[in-house]
Amino acid sequence: MSRAFVRNSDEDPQSLRERPVSPHPNFVTARGLAAIEAPVRELEAQRQAAREADGAPLRARLERDLRYWGARGAGARVVGPSANP
Repeated sequence: MSRAFVRNSDEDPQSLRERPVSPHPNFVTARGLAAIEAPVRELEAQRQAAREADGAPLRARLERDLRYWGARGAGARVVGPSANP
């Protein structure tokens, strides 16, 4: 049986590629910053659950996603709405 289109649920944590992050400032509104912070809180809760369940592949993916969202938040510059849209 061909396994070409079967999703591998036992991903090797070493094979995960980092999610690309722009080196440029991330201009966001206050609402946009909240939209960045929400996944961070969710991922941190999932990471704690994965630690307790000892799920190495899941933890690796969560750590990668936390690094991505952390970098997006660190590069965020809150701006107000334009006076002349």
